[in-house]
Amino acid sequence: MTTFSRSVFSRNFFIITFLILSYNATAQTDSSQSTSARALNWTAGFKFHNPGGITLKKYFGNKALEFIAGRNGSYRNYDYYYRSNKRRLRNKGYIFDGYDHTERPWILQLHYLVHHNISFLPRLRWYYGAGIQSRFSNYYCNYHYTENNTIIYDKEYISTFSMGADAVLGIEYTFKNFPIMLFAENTIYTEVFNSPLFIKGDISTGIRYTF
Repeated sequence: MTTFSRSVFSRNFFIITFLILSYNATAQTDSSQSTSARALNWTAGFKFHNPGGITLKKYFGNKALEFIAGRNGSYRNYDYYYRSNKRRLRNKGYIFDGYDHTERPWILQLHYLVHHNISFLPRLRWYYGAGIQSRFSNYYCNYHYTENNTIIYDKEYISTFSMGADAVLGIEYTFKNFPIMLFAENTIYTEVFNSPLFIKGDISTGIRYTF
């Protein structure tokens, strides 16, 4: 099952697109920088949503490696996630009641990205790539059982690790006179370890300092 935050995507994508187009509409043309974005070496900054955290990016021409560390939003509808817990409880004679997520998952990502210029917006580039993602989650697993004709409700605190593959598509805008970059991207996560083929879409925007 795939989950997407469409309202978040629409809002964030509109905001960053508006900023980019507004700046281009008012910026003075510079022939030395009008044909392509300036060369980049390192950028570092913050992501604001899924995950919210830090980003460090190293460029090699039109290619780059990016490391991200942060925390994601809590999942909903956990009935379809971590199915092994449901089976384990059932084998004990318990009835699974769902999950209470008490902590936002910690996320680590490493992406390899390829960038392409956009001719009519010189300082805007789009990019795509892939990489790996690991998640560290803590949550309560709720269940109940019957004992002496009495229904007893209980919960179990679980810490879990999961890992999978990311596919990335995004845009980034580098300002002409300031060492600042804005970006927005969509990441599709496909879990391999813990709950194979669990798929989740994450939208993020952010800002980076270029140096």
